[in-house]
Amino acid sequence: MKKAVRLCLLFGCLAGYSCLDLLYAQNRTPKNAEVRILVKSVEMISQNEAHVKLTLINESTRTIFFTVNPFDVNMPEPLYLEQMRQKEGWTLFGPCVDNPPAAISKLKPGKTIGIDDRIGVPTISNCQVKPQNLLDSFRYSLEYFESYEDVRAYMRNFFPSSNPKRPHPRIVYSESFSIPGGWPRSR
Repeated sequence: MKKAVRLCLLFGCLAGYSCLDLLYAQNRTPKNAEVRILVKSVEMISQNEAHVKLTLINESTRTIFFTVNPFDVNMPEPLYLEQMRQKEGWTLFGPCVDNPPAAISKLKPGKTIGIDDRIGVPTISNCQVKPQNLLDSFRYSLEYFESYEDVRAYMRNFFPSSNPKRPHPRIVYSESFSIPGGWPRSR
């Protein structure tokens, strides 16, 4: 925890998160989460690109709400990708959000959504932190809400992330995964 505080104070915000958001998120991922991101498959497409298939599962007794790409309501946006680095630990590197999400979707109890994503090196991104390789472990995270009103308030107060009126979302993490044959390949 002390390391996270020092890194946050030294390097500031990543991908629109305030230090308080980062510290708050570390303490709210239950082991027996009712909402899960399941990694279905990871396939190497080329030397520096992989295709990942995920399933978002709502095993709770209530509907959850999350922001989505307005052109694809089955694609949560932002769906964050993190990479485990030896020195820094889990490092969020994308997507960096410079516009508030534009649409809302919901997932009813007992339902699932399939998600396709692409991981590439080098990334085309405005993020300050970028993946250096496809060798390390990765995981996804997604922010969700338990009410439509909360997600609307979140979107209205998206910037700055330290805004006291901004509702705090719940965060769900996928299990960690590695990319078979990740780049750069060892010699």
